[in-house]
Amino acid sequence: MPWIGLVPGSSAIGFTTILEIVNMLDEQYAWPDWVFSVSYVTAICGVTEVTILAWFHDEKRKQEVGILEWVLVSVIGVIWLGACVWIVFVP
Repeated sequence: MPWIGLVPGSSAIGFTTILEIVNMLDEQYAWPDWVFSVSYVTAICGVTEVTILAWFHDEKRKQEVGILEWVLVSVIGVIWLGACVWIVFVP
């Protein structure tokens, strides 16, 4: 399990790159204000879900999906969906 720290770090770097690209495109094409906010929330929830999946799918364990993993990923998904709806529809 020593590589477990590399997974969230590398995914955070990837999502940071995506956020920078979205920011540049937002400035160039004058997208609505909520586009960058939704991509920011998506990056945070994405890093969290990648970390959860990396934790549960360790090399030494069986590669089965347990109920706790389903619950955690579902909760993160509901939080993401609620945050995105809040950002887009609530001024």
